[in-house]
Amino acid sequence: MTKMSPFGKKSADADAAFETTKRELVAEIERLEALSLQQLANEVMTRAFRPGYDPRADTTSLIQIADEFGPEWDTSTYSARLRVLNDRERSADWRHLLDLLGEGVQVLQSAGLVWMKGQSGGTSGFEAGYATTRLGRAALERNAVDRILGGGTL
Repeated sequence: MTKMSPFGKKSADADAAFETTKRELVAEIERLEALSLQQLANEVMTRAFRPGYDPRADTTSLIQIADEFGPEWDTSTYSARLRVLNDRERSADWRHLLDLLGEGVQVLQSAGLVWMKGQSGGTSGFEAGYATTRLGRAALERNAVDRILGGGTL
């Protein structure tokens, strides 16, 4: 007899979706590792940050950045995605993704495109996040992130 989840889907389906999600995560890590640091930073900037400025907006955390690169959410595999999310604290793959993206953010900081801006929150009372600089927002608006990362100007 096939075991059913509380939502009526077969456990085997959920397990298969979980394995698919894990494979997608590993594939994304491998793709990102193949990029140069400049290419990685460019992708982080263009996928995780927006050109507009809102002083009331929160910062963008490394986990939020990673959400832009992780496997796509799909309502049909929601429980499998939740398992991946719940496994984040223990997952070497998830930590690897965060480390790779952190390298990209570090390159963006060195180029003056983002800066680390703390905010209160979380269980620790302080959570690090990143915000775009004026140069970063202008580079996004003008599609010039790669040029700035290469040492050029707007």
